[in-house]
Amino acid sequence: MSGSELSEAHGNPFDDTSHVIDPTTEPVVMIDMGCKYNGFCSDVTRTFFYETATQEMFDAYNAVRIAHEAVLAAVGPGVQISDLDSILEVYLTNYTEVPGVSLLTYWGHGVGEYVHELPLLYNVAEELQVDDVIAIEPGIYFETGWAVRIEDTVRVTETGVEVLSHVPRALEDVMILQNQPYVEADIAVTDYDYGSETTVEVSLSDTASRSVLGVDWFDGYSWTPMDHVVSSHYNFSYEVDYSYSGRLECLSRVHLANDTYYFRKVVASNVETSGYTVFNPPIQYSDTIIPPGSSLTWSFVEAGAEMMRIRFRSMSGGFDQLLIEDASSHPVIDYALVSGTYLWTPWVSGDTLKVHIVQTEPEFLGGVDAFSFSIDRIEFFDADLPPQTTTTATTVTSTTSTTTSIITTTTTPSTSPPPPDEDPWHTLTLAFMGSVVFVVLVVVFIQKRRI
Repeated sequence: MSGSELSEAHGNPFDDTSHVIDPTTEPVVMIDMGCKYNGFCSDVTRTFFYETATQEMFDAYNAVRIAHEAVLAAVGPGVQISDLDSILEVYLTNYTEVPGVSLLTYWGHGVGEYVHELPLLYNVAEELQVDDVIAIEPGIYFETGWAVRIEDTVRVTETGVEVLSHVPRALEDVMILQNQPYVEADIAVTDYDYGSETTVEVSLSDTASRSVLGVDWFDGYSWTPMDHVVSSHYNFSYEVDYSYSGRLECLSRVHLANDTYYFRKVVASNVETSGYTVFNPPIQYSDTIIPPGSSLTWSFVEAGAEMMRIRFRSMSGGFDQLLIEDASSHPVIDYALVSGTYLWTPWVSGDTLKVHIVQTEPEFLGGVDAFSFSIDRIEFFDADLPPQTTTTATTVTSTTSTTTSIITTTTTPSTSPPPPDEDPWHTLTLAFMGSVVFVVLVVVFIQKRRI
């Protein structure tokens, strides 16, 4: 996040992917990041500064850093979260009740299988327990258009705290200097299609002309060394089978003597649908109350399918996390707080697709845990079937934290083509235009009869 994005809680990484930061007008850059490992999440934030930043910005950053470290030193089993809140208030007193300046009310949260879990960290009379994993993220926000925040994921131990995110936070470590060397990578992926040999080419440029020890490619499953072709060009080829999902975020890793750079590339491929099921009426789930920490799961099973995807006719509400998972419960994509109509999931490998919803932050959502969605269509790919056939039965399993039920939905085989992915207003427009044309033809016919 930079510029006007700093006023948002987490920004939007997809709002303007072509945006280039101008250090003269956007001297502050905030990066909120994390990863999943063995099913568990991390959450880390660092605020960076160009040399064009002001002393006021440096002072605010150091105030947050000192307050952050004071809270870390006080974390331990049995410690009241409200006492930690008081520590932040003491260390950030110069920024409280100042016009145009605000502090984060919720300055942390639990971290686990989901990025945001209970407990929420604020002025609440609740004790920390041994093995609690929490993210501590105090921050200061300025109405003039900039902010600073520092976040680390930590574990409460029997003797205090273990910091799990070893990312430097000293001011000199978050400065972006003009003379710092950097590496750029141009990644080209060709023939990313099922049954094809995909070729990846990486071309590097380094402002310091350092020696490259090697370049690796991550295809979503494993790292593989790329072949060094010539100069700063590397390539790698692999076969894409139906174990790959339709959308993959791949990585290239560049090894230098004293540093490692990572570059991201999103690749996507489609398949020729060999079968589909239309739910009429759609499968609907509306106005459900999910207790905090609980979840709901729907499993769609199509025996023999190599890949599946479903379409949300509509989706809205206050659920915190909505994940699309494969048969092994590995998230293919996370739709956090997504709303809209006619939304397709990515193609998921295997004969099972899971829709998993969890509610973890009711306080942030006004205490309302209601959500709703409807699913009106499933498509699948089976290499043994010709394109665009139909399926007569799809098993849907609905699972909550307390109950389990199985629903089998049967549809009538049809030879008609699948309905188009159209917005309903587009359908109404076409119907209206068709009616106008019909009326015009009738009028012309009558006029001719009169003549």
